[in-house]
Amino acid sequence: MARRRGSALITADLDFSAMIALPAMAGPSLISLRIAHPTPDRVTRILLESLPLIEKDLEQGAIVSIDETTFRVRPLPIS
Repeated sequence: MARRRGSALITADLDFSAMIALPAMAGPSLISLRIAHPTPDRVTRILLESLPLIEKDLEQGAIVSIDETTFRVRPLPIS
């Protein structure tokens, strides 16, 4: 559904990253949260700080791993 809508998925479940990366899919984009104690306030703050920096990557297709202080972008498809 996310791929059809042009949406990105946000999850803390690492299985989603594997499901998108292994078959070399070009989308949907995925934000993988790796945050200890992910309260709604912490997740919201981290996303609001990160989204402007990764918006173009998500539009082009990427898996973005975000932790408390950094993020890593892997363009899709992953070969």
